[in-house]
Amino acid sequence: MHACLLVPEILAHIFSDIYHPCGIDFPDFDSLCCRKASQRSLAALSRVCHSFKDIALDVLWTELDNLEPLFTCLPRDLWIRTPERKLVIQRPIMNADWAIFERYASRVRVLGNKDCDLFGGIDAEFVFAIMGCCSQSLLVPKLKVLCCIGCPRDLHLCMRYLLGPDLIYLCLLTKGDNFWTNTTISVLSGLSRHSPRLRVVQVSFIYPRSEIVSFQAVQLALCELTHLRKATFILPSGGDSSWLSHLVGLQELRINFFEFSPAIRSQFRTSYLDKLSIVSLDMALGARSVAEWVVPCRQLELCCSGAKSAADIARCLRMLDNHLLCDVLECFILYMSTHLNYDAIDTAFTLHTFVPLMRFSGLKEVEIATCCMSLLDDDALGSIVKSWPCHQRKHESLTL
Repeated sequence: MHACLLVPEILAHIFSDIYHPCGIDFPDFDSLCCRKASQRSLAALSRVCHSFKDIALDVLWTELDNLEPLFTCLPRDLWIRTPERKLVIQRPIMNADWAIFERYASRVRVLGNKDCDLFGGIDAEFVFAIMGCCSQSLLVPKLKVLCCIGCPRDLHLCMRYLLGPDLIYLCLLTKGDNFWTNTTISVLSGLSRHSPRLRVVQVSFIYPRSEIVSFQAVQLALCELTHLRKATFILPSGGDSSWLSHLVGLQELRINFFEFSPAIRSQFRTSYLDKLSIVSLDMALGARSVAEWVVPCRQLELCCSGAKSAADIARCLRMLDNHLLCDVLECFILYMSTHLNYDAIDTAFTLHTFVPLMRFSGLKEVEIATCCMSLLDDDALGSIVKSWPCHQRKHESLTL
């Protein structure tokens, strides 16, 4: 063996290059195939020699889609898989079993993705039996990234055993209607105590209409996270967003307004954001929801399904003047996923559409991604360009 391969740092770099992480985003088929191949390679490398073993295993276990692999690595006489693909415990857990679980769990840094249940097919009794052995009340003690899109009701209490002090990224963009219960509210209300180093959070505050859920305790815990820098929240358009004012040190904020419920004008004030993104099913509804906000930001991104006309767009922009559209604005992006009517004159972009933006001389980038008819002549374009002396590039996906 070459002497270089005896240096742990070099081995770690080589093995990390072999690994193909999928992250918590939706992985495509090619990335999944590459990941499976790299996992097989790392498993083989861990059996080559003693100097390869621990380093290869560290990389191999860095990222898990769910907790099933940690449970299936336990002795085969401890569990069985039922015809329904459930992992069921067969006998009491011994100290030797826990030692195996702990050996691998301590290597995991990323758990979950946006396409599978966090606990997979593990039976609740099996999970609670393992939890009974946790001396530090943590199933995965060194976890840094946690993504949960779903969790069975009988395992909601187990979420507490995944919130450790090293956690820096938490994604709770849940898909089902059974995540938010009094148990999960109670567990997550202690976020600032359990995971004080959180820097990025993504949370969906949507709950089934059949239940009454108060998110106040969770929102208060989020406001106590002093290291929080990026946040994504899915909120009902008819909900109160004034609690956002208490978020400390935030740099980037993305708000996705859900449903077409009537907007409630709640106040949200902050000194400055590097980036603010607003996503709404309807541009007018989104503008009314943030009409009382005062949020100076360097980059403002508005995403909506559509607007009735170019005049509606201008009216919404005027509504945001001195609220989201402030003097510090350098980048403005408007994205509409549906196109305006090509043939109707009232949907055409004119100089008046851009007037609400023309007073911001510090604008360096303007991107309007929509398709409609444009009535901008050379004089109008000249007036727009002159109003933005700092402008570096302008991208308008407009059909002229």
